[in-house]
Amino acid sequence: MAEQRLVGHLRLDSAQILLLDPVRLGTEAEYQRVVALTLEKGAGEVWLRDEDLETTNDGVAIETGSDGEFPVYVEYGDDGVAKAIHVDLA
Repeated sequence: MAEQRLVGHLRLDSAQILLLDPVRLGTEAEYQRVVALTLEKGAGEVWLRDEDLETTNDGVAIETGSDGEFPVYVEYGDDGVAKAIHVDLA
């Protein structure tokens, strides 16, 4: 049976969430592109450049509509592997 556990909280000051592979963390310019994306569309894929200046799809940015502290839950399968991430934005 799947198990859902509270794993922490997101503390937001920009009313945005970025789901991203940590190896892709980058520059201020990349942050500003995320801000522009969420302000324009509310959510969308994030495209960054890798070491070879190739453009890659590396994440998804989501506008939350507000700042605050939001609980994050992970749903684990019977095998103990994460199956889903849930963020309660209410």
